[in-house]
Amino acid sequence: MSASNITYYSKRAESLSAQYDEVSFTDVHSDWLTHIPEKGWALDVGSGSGRDAAFLANKGLSVVAVEPAEGMRTLARNNYPQPNIHWLDDTLPELQKVFALQIKFDLILLSAVWMHIAPTNRERAFRKLSSLLKPNGKLVISLRHGVCHDERVMCEVSASEQAQLANKFGLSYQLATSEKVTDKLGRDEVSWQTVVLTLPDDGTGAFPLIRNIVVNDNKSSTYKLALLRSILRIAEGHPGAVISQTDDHVELPLGLVSLYWLKLYKPLVDTFGMQQNSNAKTGLGFIKKNGGQPLSSISNSDFYLGASYSSRVGEVGKYLHQALKDISSTIKEMPAKYITLPVNRLEKPVIKTYL
Repeated sequence: MSASNITYYSKRAESLSAQYDEVSFTDVHSDWLTHIPEKGWALDVGSGSGRDAAFLANKGLSVVAVEPAEGMRTLARNNYPQPNIHWLDDTLPELQKVFALQIKFDLILLSAVWMHIAPTNRERAFRKLSSLLKPNGKLVISLRHGVCHDERVMCEVSASEQAQLANKFGLSYQLATSEKVTDKLGRDEVSWQTVVLTLPDDGTGAFPLIRNIVVNDNKSSTYKLALLRSILRIAEGHPGAVISQTDDHVELPLGLVSLYWLKLYKPLVDTFGMQQNSNAKTGLGFIKKNGGQPLSSISNSDFYLGASYSSRVGEVGKYLHQALKDISSTIKEMPAKYITLPVNRLEKPVIKTYL
């Protein structure tokens, strides 16, 4: 937003806030109410009087409200002191303070904002906004049509522009208003449209994480890839093995991960004598004399969930138990320790293990 627009809103904060608050959130945004998530994070860019941020906060969402006009932001904070609203002095297209929070959002709202974004900045603004969405997150943008009779700078907008940007940045596009609707503040020359843009939940959000592990991680080892492959095999074949799950974390039995690790490595060791160390006599660190080594004569197909060894193959069960313990220790001390992502300039482990 231009400096002149920010000054305009800040100087007239009291009158504009009172005017905007005369109309309820549900009246202004009736066309997309069904897209409001039941929980999670919402970003209100250009929060103005704070009416919309307060409504979303009262629905139980954690809200980041961005308003560059100091007068508007101060009034909004005083009028709507909900503890789950975090007020920020920030602006498009940069959104530097928003990105510093390192939060992905379930809902991003731009109400009466897009016409203030210069056409030369719109692609950058759209790219930044789309990168802040969680998978299946919604970006809702209201489009103002009509002339402006005051000193504010406004540019032409169109739903077709939104459709083109959505296609370029991989978002699905929905026009929430089939026809332009009249202005809720009674301005005859003004009409509105609303578009709802969605980041598809297709799993692509995991690609940056995987790329960082494979390319950028500072520990060169096949162990990292083996751990990833083991987890992927479990996700594909044993979804019921999940102990607990949140939006950001999944807990799995370490013994099951170790079993799939064994099944991945055993054919390579038995057939090709695979080693991890430059010293051929050292071999793989997780294959011990009382664990993995005695299992070399057992077929890989004999290792599966529910298998019983006590009465069938001598001491295989004992050796398998020890092998899984050795693998678990290796996973904890090697790939789980060195698979990291940068968070606030510190390397934080992605995978936590408990023995």
